[in-house]
Amino acid sequence: MICCVVLVAAMGVKAQTNVQHTYHPNGTVQEVRIAEADKVTFVRYYDNGKVYERGAFVNSQREGIWKRYDAQGQVVAKVRFKNGVRDGKCLYVGLSDGYRFKLEYANGRLVRGEQFDPQGNLLAEREMD
Repeated sequence: MICCVVLVAAMGVKAQTNVQHTYHPNGTVQEVRIAEADKVTFVRYYDNGKVYERGAFVNSQREGIWKRYDAQGQVVAKVRFKNGVRDGKCLYVGLSDGYRFKLEYANGRLVRGEQFDPQGNLLAEREMD
């Protein structure tokens, strides 16, 4: 009896998880989506197999930390979401010039920004009213 209960419970958990794959024309994985209850986690890939972007949705809204990578695997954007809007500290890196931007959001509203040169020197900062 206990074995039957465990088996049925395991089948119920498995039924709640859905994994989907899409592919680039060259046959490499383009995206993997894992849906569990109200959360969908995804990873998108370049056609060379390296990670392009990863993040999650909860109740169809962006949630948590989303990261985007360049073709060499370096993080070029790290954005925090809460209830579908930017919230907290975010990082952006210029792909062509290497300048970095640290932005801070509160409930989707930009409240502070900093700009750094490629060597990490602070060039500008601003508090938003």
